[in-house]
Amino acid sequence: MALSGDARITSFEFSDESVVFPKPDVAIASYKAKQSFTTDSQRHEMVVYDTTTWVRKRAHTETPAQAEAIDAG
Repeated sequence: MALSGDARITSFEFSDESVVFPKPDVAIASYKAKQSFTTDSQRHEMVVYDTTTWVRKRAHTETPAQAEAIDAG
Protein backbone atom coordinates (compact mmCIF):
# COMPACT_ATOMS: atom_id res chain seq x y z
CA MET A 1 0.00 0.00 0.00
CA ALA A 2 2.80 2.44 0.81
CA LEU A 3 4.00 2.35 -2.79
CA SER A 4 0.62 3.30 -4.28
CA GLY A 5 0.50 7.02 -4.91
CA ASP A 6 -3.28 7.21 -4.74
CA ALA A 7 -3.83 4.99 -1.66
CA ARG A 8 -6.09 6.46 1.04
CA ILE A 9 -6.56 4.93 4.48
CA THR A 10 -10.26 5.01 5.34
CA SER A 11 -10.09 3.35 8.78
CA PHE A 12 -7.67 1.55 11.07
CA GLU A 13 -7.67 -0.19 14.42
CA PHE A 14 -4.76 -1.33 16.60
CA SER A 15 -4.68 -4.30 18.97
CA ASP A 16 -2.21 -6.56 20.76
CA GLU A 17 0.14 -3.65 21.46
CA SER A 18 3.45 -4.42 23.17
CA VAL A 19 6.54 -2.33 23.93
CA VAL A 20 9.83 -3.70 25.25
CA PHE A 21 12.95 -1.78 26.27
CA PRO A 22 16.00 -4.01 25.68
CA LYS A 23 18.28 -1.06 26.62
CA PRO A 24 17.54 2.32 28.22
CA ASP A 25 17.70 4.17 24.87
CA VAL A 26 15.95 1.51 22.74
CA ALA A 27 12.23 0.73 22.46
CA ILE A 28 10.64 -1.94 20.28
CA ALA A 29 6.91 -1.56 19.69
CA SER A 30 4.79 -4.23 18.03
CA TYR A 31 1.09 -4.35 17.29
CA LYS A 32 -1.58 -5.85 15.08
CA ALA A 33 -3.37 -3.42 12.75
CA LYS A 34 -6.59 -3.86 10.81
CA GLN A 35 -6.80 -1.27 8.05
CA SER A 36 -9.22 -0.38 5.31
CA PHE A 37 -8.05 1.65 2.36
CA THR A 38 -8.78 2.51 -1.26
CA THR A 39 -6.52 2.37 -4.30
CA ASP A 40 -7.69 3.10 -7.82
CA SER A 41 -11.18 3.61 -6.35
CA GLN A 42 -11.24 -0.01 -5.11
CA ARG A 43 -11.79 -0.78 -1.43
CA HIS A 44 -9.38 -3.14 0.37
CA GLU A 45 -8.98 -4.51 3.89
CA MET A 46 -5.80 -5.87 5.36
CA VAL A 47 -4.61 -7.23 8.71
CA VAL A 48 -0.90 -6.69 9.35
CA TYR A 49 1.58 -7.17 12.17
CA ASP A 50 3.89 -4.17 12.56
CA THR A 51 7.11 -3.68 14.50
CA THR A 52 8.91 -0.39 15.00
CA THR A 53 12.28 0.13 16.65
CA TRP A 54 13.14 3.49 18.22
CA VAL A 55 16.72 4.38 19.12
CA ARG A 56 17.62 7.57 20.99
CA LYS A 57 21.03 8.57 19.68
CA ARG A 58 23.03 11.70 19.28
CA ALA A 59 23.54 12.57 15.66
CA HIS A 60 26.33 14.54 14.05
CA THR A 61 26.79 15.39 10.42
CA GLU A 62 29.74 17.06 8.77
CA THR A 63 30.28 18.37 5.26
CA PRO A 64 33.84 18.79 3.97
CA ALA A 65 34.77 22.31 2.91
CA GLN A 66 35.57 22.86 -0.74
CA ALA A 67 39.31 23.05 -1.51
CA GLU A 68 38.92 26.57 -3.03
CA ALA A 69 37.41 27.92 0.21
CA ILE A 70 40.25 26.42 2.27
CA ASP A 71 42.94 27.86 -0.03
CA ALA A 72 41.33 31.33 0.01
CA GLY A 73 41.22 31.43 3.84
